[in-house]
Amino acid sequence: MTNPRITYAEGNRGPIRPIRPMSTLWRVALDPRGVSCHNWRARESTLGPKGLKMARLATGLMAAALACAAVMADTVTLQEGVGGYHGCATATLWGPKAKRPTDPASTAVYLRGIENTIWIRFPLPDALKGKKLARARLEVFAPSVARLRMICEIACREVQRPWKGEAELALDQETDHRRGRAPGVVDSYSLWEFNGQWFPHKYRFLGVPEGGKWMDFDVTPLARKWLAEPKTNHGVALQPLALPDKRMPNTAEIDIPSEKAPDASKRPRLVLDLEPLEKPYLVGMTHCLEKFCDRDTRYRFFGPFNESYELAMARNEFEGLQVLVYPMSGALEGVTLDWSDLVEEKSGARIPKGDIACFRQEVFRLHKNGKINDWYFHGKNFDVPDPLVTLAPADLPEHMSTPYWFTIRTRPETRAGNYAGTITVRAKNAPPRELKLAVKVWDYKIPERWNFETMGQTVWGDIARAHGKLTPELKRKYMDFLLDHRFSPVEQYIDVLSPDLADIPYCIERGMSTIYLSGNFRVSERSVEELRRRYDAVKQLGLIDKALVYIGDETKDWAEMRRRSDAIRKSCPELMIMIGGSFPRPELDGIIDIFDPQIDQRANKVYSLPADEMLPLIRKTQERGEKFFWYVAAGPMLPCPNVQMEEPLIASRVLFWLTWKFGVTGFEYYCYNIWRHNYPDKDGRRWPDKPFSPRGWGDTNGDGMLFYPGPDGPFSSVRFENIRDGIEDWESHYVLRDYADALRAQDQANPLLAKAEAVLSVPDEVTKLDFVSWTWEPEVLLKAHRNLGDTIEALTKLVSEDEMLKVRAARKRAEVERQRAMLKARAAVAK
Repeated sequence: MTNPRITYAEGNRGPIRPIRPMSTLWRVALDPRGVSCHNWRARESTLGPKGLKMARLATGLMAAALACAAVMADTVTLQEGVGGYHGCATATLWGPKAKRPTDPASTAVYLRGIENTIWIRFPLPDALKGKKLARARLEVFAPSVARLRMICEIACREVQRPWKGEAELALDQETDHRRGRAPGVVDSYSLWEFNGQWFPHKYRFLGVPEGGKWMDFDVTPLARKWLAEPKTNHGVALQPLALPDKRMPNTAEIDIPSEKAPDASKRPRLVLDLEPLEKPYLVGMTHCLEKFCDRDTRYRFFGPFNESYELAMARNEFEGLQVLVYPMSGALEGVTLDWSDLVEEKSGARIPKGDIACFRQEVFRLHKNGKINDWYFHGKNFDVPDPLVTLAPADLPEHMSTPYWFTIRTRPETRAGNYAGTITVRAKNAPPRELKLAVKVWDYKIPERWNFETMGQTVWGDIARAHGKLTPELKRKYMDFLLDHRFSPVEQYIDVLSPDLADIPYCIERGMSTIYLSGNFRVSERSVEELRRRYDAVKQLGLIDKALVYIGDETKDWAEMRRRSDAIRKSCPELMIMIGGSFPRPELDGIIDIFDPQIDQRANKVYSLPADEMLPLIRKTQERGEKFFWYVAAGPMLPCPNVQMEEPLIASRVLFWLTWKFGVTGFEYYCYNIWRHNYPDKDGRRWPDKPFSPRGWGDTNGDGMLFYPGPDGPFSSVRFENIRDGIEDWESHYVLRDYADALRAQDQANPLLAKAEAVLSVPDEVTKLDFVSWTWEPEVLLKAHRNLGDTIEALTKLVSEDEMLKVRAARKRAEVERQRAMLKARAAVAK
């Protein structure tokens, strides 16, 4: 060593400057025995007595300085050969079926499916003894991964006895570390690849990107024990786990650089965060397009941990963000959050704190079904966040990110501009943390009267059973909740007028665009008379153009559909007739006015078509004056988007960008709230006083269940919030089209029109004109959302709102006239 100097892993407060005794630099480093000076004896003869004395003095000073640094630095990193640390040891325990490397010079340790185990040990320097440890992370580098198939989860377990090269390690199989892992597993890390079977998933933790990635394991409870009792430090084992589905063996191969790797920066490292910490907990602020739950590797929050966030929204819109709290130094007690008004920087206008809501995200284990056991996860189950429940003080576990969901609401009269405010995290045992929130409000509003139509079954019977009784006040709460989410409170499968006649004016005033005269029409003299009575009542309100009758669901009895249609045409000639689960076909020509197939990758003879066959049918039906809606339900599965709990959360929003791109004008969701698996016990006990089952229809997780029965009214879900965001995005595209048409009517060759047309077509990076090529990347959708709003706002500077509304009104008149003409012609030929 020709130029020795003091080095160690740099903490957050920076390195200690080298000490130069007699202009000679000396290397002092942490090693397994403490602080030592390396290679100084080799130079004794050249130093002389005085130089040697100074060197020894420098060594003592450096040792003291380094010990002080270990106390004061937030982070100390132990990595073989880096910063003078030595002592790390690794080994591969080879399974009988694993193929060994042929390169004798290789310095890696090897994971080969579930065959091999890697042993790693980091002796802790004596200088750290007695120090209080906030967190310890074992990090290993994966340069690449081969033969990754589905899921490779790597478990980290404590080695409980000294290992001396035997064939097996004595591993902890019992300790519950309360992280949602199997007994004995202190932490785990997952790599994912669907291998082309369904769809190339793009999560942040999927696979190993070009250039490699670090995989980290929280080993804090083990490192704390090692600091207190060094003799208990026998290292850890990294052990790939098998999937329960034996048809999908874990075959992943990873060559992890060992402590002997030529590139020292890629060697295993142990990162120790020591107290006192500047921040006893971390906070992250992010979007709402992903679920986060550190109890599972699939939903782990990887950051960034930041304390500010910006979002953009229109007037009369809801938009959200998530705040994640990560305790670093012990559990946090009694955590709650509060927030301020958002104040516009120039005008002083406010978004009042009452229009900002915060919810805690409830987590539960998914119900095992075909997706869990077979098609998606091959037996690997998950804890997932879905219900959004009332905010209340809560104790947050150490080293786990706990997500909170914020929803911001702008009103139609909210002023455009740039707003700012704060969110404050408070805990009983830690200082408060003030976060910054900036909201840009674009100068246009989401239409108060809906242009996008929504419908399905409001299961009022389940609501009554969940709450014990359906009072008028409770019913209004659920109606307002649905209307706030731009869903019509109708009953698709019941032969009733929905909403009730007395509620229709209120719902229409709130924006609703669909009225059901019957959700399960059957031909009889009595049913036809009753339908006519409802028809007359709605017509008297001037709302018959918004009314429909639902006559069939995923049926192929075309003759019966014609019989029902003819009976309706003769009695109620201006009433639109809808069939669910069917696409336009010759057998239904002139019989059906509203088609509603399911999206899917494959064709079904009754209720679905692939995208390339569906697209031309959409345009033809609309040219005739018919309407074209679509739906998802128990199907489709990946690679198509759906809104069930197993799907990526972004699918619940991007589905409506796909809907706009295809020109579809409505979404039918067959049931909003199937709660049959969650009725109160005989003693009246119900969720949240007892566990909630995520089962919706059949064995699904969340199918037919978009929200939950809270103590006094509905609790939303992270899926339902994203569905509303997607519908609002559809409405923003509608607004953009109206502004662009108004500008075009001015006969201006404005370059902004070309940009508007590009935005209206929906970029292929968001979704293509198929059902499988949609983005899984939040950043892509957020960028498109920002571009959509910015483009509309730019148009508002060239076209007044009144001019835009005239274009919209003309479009609406033409649509209604075309609809009325079609219905008149069809009534005339009804048999």
